[in-house]
Amino acid sequence: MAGSSSKSFATKAVHVARDPKKQHGCVNNGIFQSSTLVFDTYEDFIFADRIYYNKEKLNVRQRTYGRNGTETIFDCEEAIAELYGANYAKMTSCGYSAILVALNAFCYAGAHVLMSDGVYGPTRSLLQKTLARYGVEYTFYHPTISIKELENLIKPNTKVIYMESPSSLTFEVQDVVSIVKLARKYNINTILDNTFFTSYYFKPFEYDVDVIVEACTKYFSGHSDIMAGVVVFNENLSNKIITSYREIGANTTAINAYYVLRGIRTLKVRLDAHKIAVDEVIEAIKGHERITNVLHPSQKTIPGHEFFKKQCTGYTSLFSIVLDKNYSHKVMSKFFNRLQYFGIGYSWGGYESLVIQFPDDLAKMRISSLIGSENTCVRVYIGLEDTKDLIQDLKTSLDLL
Repeated sequence: MAGSSSKSFATKAVHVARDPKKQHGCVNNGIFQSSTLVFDTYEDFIFADRIYYNKEKLNVRQRTYGRNGTETIFDCEEAIAELYGANYAKMTSCGYSAILVALNAFCYAGAHVLMSDGVYGPTRSLLQKTLARYGVEYTFYHPTISIKELENLIKPNTKVIYMESPSSLTFEVQDVVSIVKLARKYNINTILDNTFFTSYYFKPFEYDVDVIVEACTKYFSGHSDIMAGVVVFNENLSNKIITSYREIGANTTAINAYYVLRGIRTLKVRLDAHKIAVDEVIEAIKGHERITNVLHPSQKTIPGHEFFKKQCTGYTSLFSIVLDKNYSHKVMSKFFNRLQYFGIGYSWGGYESLVIQFPDDLAKMRISSLIGSENTCVRVYIGLEDTKDLIQDLKTSLDLL
């Protein structure tokens, strides 16, 4: 549609992969929910089949079978790829399966993975409990490790450096630019989980990252009603990623792709609102006597804040608070159960505010020491409610501690 080539993110988000002329006048993309795709002719069938099995050139928009995608999914992939400034994207059933597809593309028995110590818990588990059973080796590195120290961890069989910035729960920001330069020196592939910043606030391909994974369940969807993930990549890695995607069978559904497309249309507006809201909430509560630290990329006290300032254009509305002592579950139940506008639940990126408590064993799971066992920590997600209500809600519960 006219306007999709605009440099403005908001205009792109509204118009990309959308053509009412091809959609019978409808402004929204159609939902093509089908397992079977039929061919007009025998020649079409043979041609598609040959492309499918031709490992030298795999087709991203492979119209052979529902598991490989339908037009709704292809449109959503096209939209996400363009927002990231990439050639291609492949949608998956959830963020976790996107991570699996990306790692599986480069891992094999004997391969070594360098992974940030601050990754999403299930990502860590995938490496330690699943890929390791098939002979994949791994080393976790501190999220704010110096480049020289990281270089010392590289082995001859290191094939991937996996980053998540900011870190899950603790929000350290990595020096993505320098890590990618180091990886290039040793011909190592880089994967970055960019779910927190999204394509709006950080453009990893501008810094030569190889593969991006993102949980579309979060901000891309924005309404807490679907599960989906995405792997974003360029032409040079298309065969590896597409092969991994097809081998795993990690596809999403047309209805989920439709909802992600719907979310993309309002992505900038929602993220702008989330940024304003998180600024207001953090400023209002960080001086509370029970809070010793606020963990969020916007805070100068967060490790790696200088990298955030150089590499990103903004931030989203997820953060953590460090409380002044290690409170018992009985005491914390007063905090959580009194909250009116914050749901107790996992995930984030939707319209509703949420809270969870850190796992009790997080300090034992990680090598990094930003969080110890002497403090209780709570992750807070700021939704789209009125910030005055959210601030009062948090302060009232904090006063009960």
